[in-house]
Amino acid sequence: MLPPCRAAVLCAAITSLEQCRRDPAGTRKVNVEHTLALAQLLAEQGTFVVFLSTNLVFDGTKPLRQADEATSPRTEYGRQKAAVEAGLMALGLRHAVVRLAKVFHSGLPLVRDWRDSLRAGKPITPFADMVCAPVALPTVIQGLAMVAEKELEGRWQFSPSEDVSYATIATEVGRLVQADLSLIRPGSARQLASLEHLPAHTTLDARGTRAKLGLDFPEASRVIAQSLGHVNS
Repeated sequence: MLPPCRAAVLCAAITSLEQCRRDPAGTRKVNVEHTLALAQLLAEQGTFVVFLSTNLVFDGTKPLRQADEATSPRTEYGRQKAAVEAGLMALGLRHAVVRLAKVFHSGLPLVRDWRDSLRAGKPITPFADMVCAPVALPTVIQGLAMVAEKELEGRWQFSPSEDVSYATIATEVGRLVQADLSLIRPGSARQLASLEHLPAHTTLDARGTRAKLGLDFPEASRVIAQSLGHVNS
């Protein structure tokens, strides 16, 4: 039996792209089959369901994907998220889908490790040909709370308007911690044989979310500064 609640946000998932690629059947059981089963049980007791999805339901061939565009995932993780989106619609449940770009927070290993390495005078090799669209965790939490509290059905997209490379992010981290920027030595993600897909773009069109929820998705430098505790930078 599930505890009674008016709205539930489904956050649990296997989010490792590599794990999904290596074990599509096992991860699909968690990310698709059991997620839809849980949503069904919640709906049967009158709960509004909020499902966390991803920009990876698109192929990354163009920026600012519209909320009503047909999905076109190129990764197993993206295919699983798209399958749940479609499954929720097929079941006819009262629900919302919240698609997220790259969520940044103070405990994000990528930023934390770069910061620590640069402070220690150690070189880092961020990818110059891999991009993301940073969005701050507090903004995500604020938006999810509004969607759940007001039971706002539909597809909501949380994303800034521009992509940035990981090399650019590393440079911003170095600037914020006043490190020697010559320690930042950009590399190429295309050299990784295990890379499942390298999207050219990761942004989502969030104009509807901004207008209806009043959320702000600032530029990458502000999100990175916030994740490192440099709120006023």
